[in-house]
Amino acid sequence: MTYLFGDCELDPSSYELRRDGRVIAVEPQVFDLLLYLVEHRERLIGKEELNQRVWDGRIVSDWAMSTCVKIARQAIGDSGKRQDYIRTVPRRGFRFVGTVEVREPSRRAVPPAASDRGADTAGPTQSDKPSIAVLPFENMSGDPEQGYFSDGITGDIITELSRFRSLFVIARHSSFAYRNKAVSLQQIGRELGVRYVLEGSVRKEGNRFRVTAQLVDSVTGYHLWTDSYDRSLADLFTAQDELIRTIVSTVGGRIDVAGKARAAGLDDASLRAYDFYLRAAAAQDGNTKQDYRQAQQYLERAIELDPGLAQAYHHLSLVRYFSWLEHWDDDRDQAFVEAFDAAKRAVMLDDTDSMAQAHLGTLYLFRREFEVARPLFEKAIQLNPNDSRALSLYGLYLTAIGHPDQAIEQFEEAARLNPLAPSWFNRLRGMAYFTARRYDDAISALRAVEVPLNEVRGWLAASYAQAGRLAEARAMLKEFLRVAEQDMAQSPGHQPNAWETYWRGILAYKKQGDFDHLFDGLRKAGLPE
Repeated sequence: MTYLFGDCELDPSSYELRRDGRVIAVEPQVFDLLLYLVEHRERLIGKEELNQRVWDGRIVSDWAMSTCVKIARQAIGDSGKRQDYIRTVPRRGFRFVGTVEVREPSRRAVPPAASDRGADTAGPTQSDKPSIAVLPFENMSGDPEQGYFSDGITGDIITELSRFRSLFVIARHSSFAYRNKAVSLQQIGRELGVRYVLEGSVRKEGNRFRVTAQLVDSVTGYHLWTDSYDRSLADLFTAQDELIRTIVSTVGGRIDVAGKARAAGLDDASLRAYDFYLRAAAAQDGNTKQDYRQAQQYLERAIELDPGLAQAYHHLSLVRYFSWLEHWDDDRDQAFVEAFDAAKRAVMLDDTDSMAQAHLGTLYLFRREFEVARPLFEKAIQLNPNDSRALSLYGLYLTAIGHPDQAIEQFEEAARLNPLAPSWFNRLRGMAYFTARRYDDAISALRAVEVPLNEVRGWLAASYAQAGRLAEARAMLKEFLRVAEQDMAQSPGHQPNAWETYWRGILAYKKQGDFDHLFDGLRKAGLPE
């Protein structure tokens, strides 16, 4: 069920807090505390009970608990002074006092369990590779705001494991959907179709960190391996690589490509740069103009501290690319130039990063240099066949050059790797369905985008129109024009030629007929003539 109060929605099934329809990123303890208070709103909750229910019996300081409550208040638009929702009873505890409406959850597609696919052992069909899911490592620092660090470590482990052809690795988005859920590892293995599950924790204190990890056979429940690493931050990447090699050898797959080279020793500036990069990656998940501007500030600081940090250049390119794509900058040409230069720099610094290769290919696509783009996508998939993101961007390329059916095949393969796809995956898949004239499928995919960029509303309007659902098409286009007027640096308003320029920039169709098909749908929906 979903809990609604004020402009907020608290959805335990998707582990999301939304305000005005926008997902608000919060740490696991913050979400769990808020959920527990809402579920037990009829009574006062003492600190000892919160220790047991939210922190699993670990005793946390009053400061840590107060900080968690403060962050929860900020997330839902409350404050310690107002206490409209969370009321503090001095020396006794907390109570949720807001008016709550309870709704039944919408039905979501759930990936079939291994047994439903006719297999008595977990693991994807059509693959004899050992399969693994890495659950989000728990932040044990006592500071909820340090969650980005443990998330970043988890994401890096997933990325590095995905480089090994001997493993089938479930994508980050699917693994993170199980964050702090009361689900057995056996059930997770069945739902994601994997044999092995890795879980662990990260404790960061000052200039040291401790990573604890354990590998579990999700079919038998047997703990195959447990280890911990207590190191200085300067040894971060060395410990991470050692962890990955141990997991791979334990699972039974031989490493057939060398792991990405890591710096043997990092100075303080490099460590702070990496920290800024992780903060930027977390900010980008917000998917708004303000979030991207915050991310750009973090990335520019990271590059200033460490000009050799390839990930920072890649993410800076993403930030500038989306500013160009969504018309957030007055000087769009300059935004694209900056995105292109940063993407080339990222690949030059690290030509083994599959996502950096695929993103550079995407920028060549928008330059309409189709033959230059193709080998970059092919190299990205060769580097990391488990990277569902690279497969999805290759699907975008195939859509643009007029092969939407082949693109849809790429999205199906990406979905096999990432059963719980992120929002942007559905955006690209919807574009492929629309181009293939599969309007109902396009509408279904586009409506699944949880925090849409405004272009998604335009694609939906065109899809509704071409499907003959004109009332819905006009309503959606009206919303698209309203948001465009609000967000775009220079909105075309009611100038049809300017809108044609905008939509040619959204997807660089190679065939004029594909673009005419899109623009015809937009006109039917009511785009100004």
